[in-house]
Amino acid sequence: MFQVKSNAEIGDYLDRLVTNSAYGSMRQFGRACLKLMNPNPEYEPGVEELKNRSTKMWEIKTGRKGITMDDLPIFTHLLGVTCEELLSAGEYIVPSADHMTLRQFAASREKSVWDTFVKREDKVLLNCDEFGKTVVEYALESKNYELLKYLMEQGIIWFVGPDSKEYVTTFYGGACIGQSDPTRNSLTYEMRDPLPEKNSDRLRRQMIRLAIEHKDLKMLEELKAREIPTMYLLTTPGVIVPRRDQFQDDEMIRLIADSDDSIINYFSEEFAVQQRYPSPRMNTYMFPYIGRVAELMIQQEHPLAGTVVERCAEHNRKFLQQIKDTINKDITNNAAWYQDVYKKGRRLCNQELYQRGVEEMKFMAKEEFFNFWNVNLKEGGVTNLVSINCKSEDLRISSQIFLINDAYDEIMSFDK
Repeated sequence: MFQVKSNAEIGDYLDRLVTNSAYGSMRQFGRACLKLMNPNPEYEPGVEELKNRSTKMWEIKTGRKGITMDDLPIFTHLLGVTCEELLSAGEYIVPSADHMTLRQFAASREKSVWDTFVKREDKVLLNCDEFGKTVVEYALESKNYELLKYLMEQGIIWFVGPDSKEYVTTFYGGACIGQSDPTRNSLTYEMRDPLPEKNSDRLRRQMIRLAIEHKDLKMLEELKAREIPTMYLLTTPGVIVPRRDQFQDDEMIRLIADSDDSIINYFSEEFAVQQRYPSPRMNTYMFPYIGRVAELMIQQEHPLAGTVVERCAEHNRKFLQQIKDTINKDITNNAAWYQDVYKKGRRLCNQELYQRGVEEMKFMAKEEFFNFWNVNLKEGGVTNLVSINCKSEDLRISSQIFLINDAYDEIMSFDK
């Protein structure tokens, strides 16, 4: 038994089916409908017929009108779907016994079907279908979270590869079945999301959104949900290449801000990432978009907004203190040398000594990431900073926003 969805939901699903089909657009699909309805194989619809059909298809797509009984068998025949699937907007799919497409498999909720399909000798699961789409893309579209978890648990797909040296613009996902080569199949190529650059890492981020909706902290940890791959390229000393905007996911940010305590606590906690070069060391970060999350929470008067901004303020404060401690340590260790080089016949005051210490530091800032290095001590640090661009009438939150932005500005001023 299935539930018939609203006209708007059916229209949206029909639009997605048509877009991902060989027709590509509602206009071309409407042309195919007219040709199928006409028994003459040489028939070509006229301009007026196409115009009327396009208007009708637009009304169905936008939910202004529903699919008629006359159109239903034509639509299902051309798109290769069942009436149940179309009228349930993709929630109810009955695969045929002799042939199951990737899209049908991706919508299946039965483990017995999964077990049988992944054992097929042709390993069709690892390939794209005729529309250039993979099983993971279809499963994400239908929000079949349990199937995706199953494929991960079976070791068939992974969104995060085991070797951090491979993390550049993605977390180097992959796929394989049995002894198949994970580097030589279509699904692995899609899991690595190599192109286009501005949309890289998209499959992992879509999976993160599902994990947030299911409140699955274990999965979020496995997906490295708080991280972006370029964090593994950041070094002290080194060049900063975070490409932060490339990985921003506004829908994920909104979901986090609307989540329960466990999800918000997870994303607002500090975490450590081990840098690769020049030597392994742990750097502490926060979720790169926690500032945007905090702004939404403040606007919505979320009860945990105060906790989140306090954590952000403490993160900025600690990094600022780390910079100052490094400068003071250098001054203490090299005070005599500073006096000898810079005194010019007089003793340097503490403020002048501190300025000399600052000048011995190397600073680099980009996209809210900040790197510092002291050449004498060979010590430094790198992290992402938080800034908040909204106001609050709550005094507790307002005071923390001031502390966040004040520390942020002071740290960034070192790089001027």
